[in-house]
Amino acid sequence: MKQQKRQYAIGKCIVGCLLFILVSTQLGWIYREEPEYITIRVQAGDTLWKLASATVDTDTDVRYTIHTIIKENHLVGNEDIYPGQVLQIPVKKSYTAQAKFNLQERVIFGKISDK
Repeated sequence: MKQQKRQYAIGKCIVGCLLFILVSTQLGWIYREEPEYITIRVQAGDTLWKLASATVDTDTDVRYTIHTIIKENHLVGNEDIYPGQVLQIPVKKSYTAQAKFNLQERVIFGKISDK
């Protein structure tokens, strides 16, 4: 009898832990903020990595932003951008002013890049 109660308690604990992991990993998708878009003109030497890294805060993965730029602008890859091209760049609403400054000055990860 004690053995059954113990196995039942362990089973409940395992199920509870699995539910906790499932719920906690899905919260990021539920609360994802809709981005605002900044229109920029590509300059010589720009890459998707440079543009994306100039527009993300410390909580955002640059790779996710690159994926979104490619998708929203119907690009095939980094080779698709050229000087003079106009792109829509996704930015968190709370980071828009800083991203605009970074793009204007081409600030990448807190450093001013070679223009």
